Amino acid sequence: MKRWHPLLIGMVGVTFCCAKTVMGADSPSVHLTHPTPDGFTVFWESGETDGDPELRIFADEDGSEEVTGSLRREYFPRAVSLFRGPMERPMREAQVAFENAFRGRGLAAVRVTGAAPDTRYFVQVETEDVPLHPAESPLPGIRTAWATGFVVESRQVIVRFPEDSAGAVALLEADGASAPLFAAVGDEVGDRYARFNLDHLIDNETGETLVPDGTLSFTIHFFPGAGTHQTSDSSVDATGGFQVAEGVSREFVVDPGVEVAWFEFEPIPEQMAGQPFAVTVTARTEGGELADTFSGGVSLATGGDLEEGESTASFADGVLEDHLVTIGNTGDFRLTAEDPDSGATGESNEFIVSTDWENWMALNVDPEDREGSLREQRLADPDGSGIPRLMEYAFDLDGSAAGAAVEDGVEEADGEEYLSVSFRRLQYAPDIRYIVLGGDDPDHWEVVDVIHPGSPEWVTAYDDRAVSEADARYLRVGISAGDTFGFWQSGEYGIDALNDPEISDPGADPGDYGVTNLERYALGMSGPDPELERLPSRRTVSENGEEYQEIVFERLPAGEDVRYFVEATSDYPNWETIEEFGPGQPAEQVVRDTEPLPDTGYRIIRVRIESEN
Repeated sequence: MKRWHPLLIGMVGVTFCCAKTVMGADSPSVHLTHPTPDGFTVFWESGETDGDPELRIFADEDGSEEVTGSLRREYFPRAVSLFRGPMERPMREAQVAFENAFRGRGLAAVRVTGAAPDTRYFVQVETEDVPLHPAESPLPGIRTAWATGFVVESRQVIVRFPEDSAGAVALLEADGASAPLFAAVGDEVGDRYARFNLDHLIDNETGETLVPDGTLSFTIHFFPGAGTHQTSDSSVDATGGFQVAEGVSREFVVDPGVEVAWFEFEPIPEQMAGQPFAVTVTARTEGGELADTFSGGVSLATGGDLEEGESTASFADGVLEDHLVTIGNTGDFRLTAEDPDSGATGESNEFIVSTDWENWMALNVDPEDREGSLREQRLADPDGSGIPRLMEYAFDLDGSAAGAAVEDGVEEADGEEYLSVSFRRLQYAPDIRYIVLGGDDPDHWEVVDVIHPGSPEWVTAYDDRAVSEADARYLRVGISAGDTFGFWQSGEYGIDALNDPEISDPGADPGDYGVTNLERYALGMSGPDPELERLPSRRTVSENGEEYQEIVFERLPAGEDVRYFVEATSDYPNWETIEEFGPGQPAEQVVRDTEPLPDTGYRIIRVRIESEN
């Protein structure tokens, strides 16, 4: 990777003793600096040594239209300092020393964010001795940047000041720039340097990043406090790269500048296996600040099957946005990032990669081969292998034989032998349950166990009867898929209830609510305690002087084994079908009777629910 090293403009032997010294005025001089598209920095000598300064912001130079809600103020050095995140004791001590030095010099600085691009703002400040400055218009103003561009080379100038300069402020004022850059001396582990990224300069005419052509002249303003500041002129040769012009400094030293120390991921939510998703990564310095000079790429890795996104594009101003990553299998994952040049690393939060039937079909079956109902698609065996698609999905067969995912055996416990079955399950799949069934003959089965997706990948289930208790004993694994009565049934009732037809069968009405299990399933109710407010409701509407009945109900959004019949009669028990539905969207169905309510007699409307199996 090509890397530009920022150069140190060394003042060894002169240390600004040759700079021009200017005495401060009675009132504080307010400097508006460092414009970006969403903010700027205000600096002045307040004379105060504790407490936060006051800053008022206006949309006009007369100070008549104050801007309030959209703008945020971050008071330096508490919020703008590079010292962020966990720190060792020496770092914390250095931070405290720096903040005390800054405040002790009577300096004040505020970073304003939340501003609009290419917009002018005007300010008034409040100091200990002068209530408002300026007291009268015109107020000092600044125009935010229209846009900031990505510059390949990191053009950084590092200026060294005298040893006792920590906490002072330096401004870099460049030809053609709309406003100076702001830096604090010692704002990194308590050293005596001020750092400026020339890529942050904004062109006075275009409002975009200033791109020097040839020599860039600039002036360093040094504010040690007590109403004085010093200036020194310098320049850099920006032709074809970035070099300090010969003779500008007595000494220059190659400096690595702000190096990336670690990477921060934006939180990653749950994802789907095989489907690309976007991640955003930020480069950070040792102190937790944005490493905005980092412009390399990183390598991404995870403990799973990273199908896409292992190598990234270059970071832009220290940030990699919306990088696409695809993980091929399900499980718990963390993404890691590593910069091969610096060795800096970072780790994301732990997130789940899951799957479902629709996702599996999208990844494994061509659209033209997805014909028929949901049931027909799940039971399809297009290659004639004897393994339906539902089994391939549930056991993660990937085209292999069923024996590779299910194994039978015999286990001994308490002197008896029991049949066992081991199988490979999906780790995260919300629409699958594995039903372990046992029986004395192949035509009669009882539920032995209900197993959900999870970890470990391989799971073993045991029969609940010893082999010796019957002339023959059988054990098998069934698959209960989402959007079926069986899936609902296995989730609503325990094993004992599943084996009791008076409790769990489709026509059973446990609790005597007057609602069968099939109706509870079809109307989205729970099993043991059905929500009766979900039953269909009837209302009347008027049309052309006649009263008609309407029936309102909610159907399942998807399913393969239930139908809804809206029926009406004036001659019970003879019913006529008005409309028929399967599951789908929208969920709410409103059906009007085809005949008006009679003046005499009766008219009944209902929803009848029928199983497709």
